[in-house]
Amino acid sequence: MSRRIFVPVDGSPKSLEGLEYAVTTYPEDQVTVLSVMTPHGAWENDDRPLSQAQFEKWHD
Repeated sequence: MSRRIFVPVDGSPKSLEGLEYAVTTYPEDQVTVLSVMTPHGAWENDDRPLSQAQFEKWHD
């Protein structure tokens, strides 16, 4: 039975190691990769994430 592996990747070394592990350990299974990112400036305010209003402004 084939497995479905979900791997979120943000470009960091650890996430890329996780992706490499998934595709080499489970070569016959379905691997889905989700590319994720932090909105520009999201961590500039004392390392706190964006508020909903800030996110909506960034998104627009």
